[in-house]
Amino acid sequence: MENKKNLEIVSDILNTILIALAVIMLVLLVLPFLGLKTEVQAKVNEIELESLEYRGAKLYWEVGNPMPEERLEIFYTVMDSLADDVEEKYSLGQNPTKFLYLTADQYYFGDLTGGIGIETIAFERGEEVFLSPFLVNSTRMGRYMKFRPYVHCPRTVYDSNQCLSDGVFAMILIHEYVHVVQFNHESYLGEYAKSVGWQGDSKPDEDEDFYSVLSSYSLKKPSEDMSETFMFSYLCGNNLEALSEVRLQYIEEFWRVPREEYCRNFH
Repeated sequence: MENKKNLEIVSDILNTILIALAVIMLVLLVLPFLGLKTEVQAKVNEIELESLEYRGAKLYWEVGNPMPEERLEIFYTVMDSLADDVEEKYSLGQNPTKFLYLTADQYYFGDLTGGIGIETIAFERGEEVFLSPFLVNSTRMGRYMKFRPYVHCPRTVYDSNQCLSDGVFAMILIHEYVHVVQFNHESYLGEYAKSVGWQGDSKPDEDEDFYSVLSSYSLKKPSEDMSETFMFSYLCGNNLEALSEVRLQYIEEFWRVPREEYCRNFH
């Protein structure tokens, strides 16, 4: 009788362990589909970084200098849009991207970036996107803030808030991600450039539609034209009527849902 009771106890323990293992396995399987985040720590070029993965994006930051929570929420929102609302071939799931948010010292003078111009608030290199502290959290710029606000915020009284609004932050994430898509799909950029009217990297002398853009930066070169065009469509408040018909067509093809479904409003 005693042996039978012991066997029942052992059986109950084994069943409990099996159930616990099953729950753990289920959680591990479900988490990626929910897009939930996990943090890991690593060293890159002797710089200690932490990171998290979300919807095909990997975000890195220097230990002790995380992205502010309010900016992180916008980052998640943009990644959701790039994963769910973009044509599958060009979506985040098909074009995994690393985002690196660095301190001023590492961004402007560090080995990871190789040094970058002070006016550059973000840039793409292959499948990596580098985010400056001014773009993400200008209060952490330290000595660089002595002159930086006047570069980007002329005639504006600077305070502890970012000169760059949440909406601009979101658009720049879109802009740099489009450069990643261009890196992965050169023919896509080539088709866009030819359709819009670029002659190689040169602008046509007379073509009214070609010059129908929302920023002068669009006219720098074809890749910037494409990135600017797609990023402006992301904010609901941006009036796209000034864009040429060809650019509007490419916007509709890039986003696989109507604009009223993917566009966002930020303060």
